[in-house]
Amino acid sequence: MIFGDASPTGAADLWLDSQVRYMSGLLFAVGLGFWAAIPAIERKTAHVRLLTFLVLTGGLARLAGAIFVGVSSTATIFTIGMELVVTPLLCLWQSRISALSKQAALQDRGVNQ
Repeated sequence: MIFGDASPTGAADLWLDSQVRYMSGLLFAVGLGFWAAIPAIERKTAHVRLLTFLVLTGGLARLAGAIFVGVSSTATIFTIGMELVVTPLLCLWQSRISALSKQAALQDRGVNQ
């Protein structure tokens, strides 16, 4: 986001630098979105699912690029794993936390009545 694409020289390099900065900014914002969900994670199911969908879609696009064009580095493989495996697992974990929270709330109501 800050450093862009090293040192752009021509129009194509400037376009690539712009794309790198834009996508980095979007990913940073998605990360902030996940971070913002933490304080009330049990109530943020729709929020977390939307962000997971965005990351998963980007990961599928990155995977397609790796398959059809090639892998630039081991960092690319690591990133694809984070986007296609870790992020969905976090979403499933959040769903479990939400379900447990709802179950506890129902039990509390039953005990208090």
